[in-house]
Amino acid sequence: MKKILIALSVLFFIACDDGNLQVETLDFDNVSIQTCTGSTTLLFKINGSESLILQVPDDLIQNTVTEAEGRTSTIPGQSQFFYRAFSANVSNTYFCSELPPADPTVTSELEASAGTIRVNTVEVMDNGTTTYQHTINIEGLVLLNTNGERLVDTNFEFGTLTTN
Repeated sequence: MKKILIALSVLFFIACDDGNLQVETLDFDNVSIQTCTGSTTLLFKINGSESLILQVPDDLIQNTVTEAEGRTSTIPGQSQFFYRAFSANVSNTYFCSELPPADPTVTSELEASAGTIRVNTVEVMDNGTTTYQHTINIEGLVLLNTNGERLVDTNFEFGTLTTN
């Protein structure tokens, strides 16, 4: 009986490998979209040591009101979407520098293999100032990890970006 208990314990510890921890959900709901100065083609969200990165074409984010269907872009054809985990907290300097800093390093990256980005833009007037709110959703988002496992979200809300 003792040998069976020891064998089961050893088997349990061998089978437990948290080194292959995979992302199951993306929780960036309360994180604002950031951009680099003067650019609306690289959008990112930072949550401590994790980030979402969205690279879109020049004509997707425009200061013009959209029709009901909005403007669209496909992943991976016209746009790219990534989830990255870093070795430490990351800042916008990492994304906005011509040459990204050596630290923190990327410890995990998931790249979208499918999806359609939909941007709906509305004009907002406030005290004589006009701004534009761009609501960004990704329909049919599919992320693949290194094991080929899929993380699917049929309607991922990336967030709202305000421009003037």
